[in-house]
Amino acid sequence: MKLQYGNTWWGSEWLKALEEADHANRLPRGRVYARGGAVISMHREGETLTAKVQGTRRTPYHVTLTLPPFPENKVQAFLDDVSRHPSIVTKLLHRELSPAVMELAEKAGLSLFPSSMNDIEMHCSCPDWAHLCKHIAAVIYEVSRAIDNDPFQVFSLHGVSLVSELKKRHVTITNEMSAKIPRWDDLVKGELVKDMALPMTEETAEIPDFTKIKSLFSLWMRVLPASPAFYGRGSFGRVYEKTMTGVRKVAEKALFDSSAIYVVGGEKDSLELASVSSVHLVIEGLSEGKLYTDRGDWWPMSRFLAALLDMTEEEAQDSSYTVRAFREVVLLAIHLLRTGNAIPELVRVDENALSIRWMPTEQDAGTAEAMGILSKWVTPSMVEIARYREKRCFAREPAEAALSLFLTHLMQNMAKKNFADDPIYDLFFMGEPLMAREGRTPRLTASHPGYPIFT
Repeated sequence: MKLQYGNTWWGSEWLKALEEADHANRLPRGRVYARGGAVISMHREGETLTAKVQGTRRTPYHVTLTLPPFPENKVQAFLDDVSRHPSIVTKLLHRELSPAVMELAEKAGLSLFPSSMNDIEMHCSCPDWAHLCKHIAAVIYEVSRAIDNDPFQVFSLHGVSLVSELKKRHVTITNEMSAKIPRWDDLVKGELVKDMALPMTEETAEIPDFTKIKSLFSLWMRVLPASPAFYGRGSFGRVYEKTMTGVRKVAEKALFDSSAIYVVGGEKDSLELASVSSVHLVIEGLSEGKLYTDRGDWWPMSRFLAALLDMTEEEAQDSSYTVRAFREVVLLAIHLLRTGNAIPELVRVDENALSIRWMPTEQDAGTAEAMGILSKWVTPSMVEIARYREKRCFAREPAEAALSLFLTHLMQNMAKKNFADDPIYDLFFMGEPLMAREGRTPRLTASHPGYPIFT
C-alpha cells in the first residue's frame, strides 16, 4: 500500500494550494521521491526548514523552505480569540485543529496555509532551473506528513510556539509528542537472581474459567480511528481489522492443534514436557525466550508453546505444577487472541528503537479474573529476565511477563507476513522495531504509536 499524504484536513490544506498551483506537474514526481525515502533529513529553525534529499547524484541536494513570519500583533489577537472558544481549545488539548481555527486566523489577517507557490521561499542546490523541482516537491510532501502527525507545526513554520503562547493564556497543553515512552526493561525487571535454584512446586485448586472472557474486539475497532495520522498508507483501521480477523481464526484452530501456528511440536514433545519434574522460563526479549527443565536442557519458544498447546488434559493432570501453570498461561493467550482481547502497547527497547508488546485488555472482567488466578499460579521464581550480556533478574510481575511474551510471540507467528514495505504493519504484527536514522531518537505522535518524525 502506497504512503499517503494529507490524511488530516490540516495536512490536506497544506498540499491543496500547492497542488493547484503546480502547472509544471512537479509535485507528483516529488511524491514518488518522498515515498521512496529520498528525504534523508529535515530540520526546522524558526521559519526556515532545511532538508537533505538524495537525488541521482551521490551527494544529497540541500533544500530550504522559508515561510513568512506572522506579525506579532496579529498573532496575539488571533490567540486571544482562540482562547475564548472552549470547543477549539478542547480540540487543541488533544492536538487537533478545529476547522474554525482557519476562520479565526483569517479574521486576524493570518494565512495558516500557503495560497500559492509565492508564499514560500524555496531553494534547491540541484541544477534544475525550475522554481519547484522534484527535490523541493519531495520535501513539501514530507512537511505535509509532519503536519498530519503534529498540527502545531502549522504555527511553528511561521515562528509561533502555540504551546507557549496558549500557556500564557492559562491553557496548558501537555507535550505528548516528546512524552517518554517506557522502557521494556523497566516494566518487566524485578530483583536480581542470586541463585539458579529451580522453582519449588506449589499447588492451587482454582482453575481459570476462560468461558467468562467476553470479546471486546468490536468495541476496540470503534475506538481505533479508521485513518490515524500516524499511518500514511490509507486506513489503518481496515488493516488492523483484517489482520486481527485472520489471527482470531488461527487462534480458534490452535486450541485443538498447534500446527495451525507452528511446524514443530506434536504428541512426542507434549509427552516429554509432561514428564519433567520442573521448568522455569527465561525471557530474552519481547517475543523471545527459552524454557529450562530440571534435566538441564532447554526448549526454544516455538517448541515449548507448541507442546503446551498439544498437551491433552490427561497429560496436563500428570505433569508438574510448573508445566501446568505455563499451560494455563498459553491457553489464556490463545483465548485473548481468539476474542481480540489482546492489545498493542508501545515500549522502548533501547535508546534508538521502539517496539510493540501485546498485552491483555484491562476492560474485560473475565480476562481480569483469569489474570488474577494465574498471578497466584506463576510464582516469582518461575520467570526470569535475561537480555544479552545482562544480569538475570526475576520478573516484576511473572504471570503478566509470561503472558505478554506468549502473546507477542504468537502474534508474530499468526499474523500474515506483509510483503509490502510497511514499517507500521511490521511494528505491530511482525515484531520489527522502529529504528532511528542517523543516530536520532524516534518519536511517535500523541497517544498512538506512529510513523516517526526524526528531529
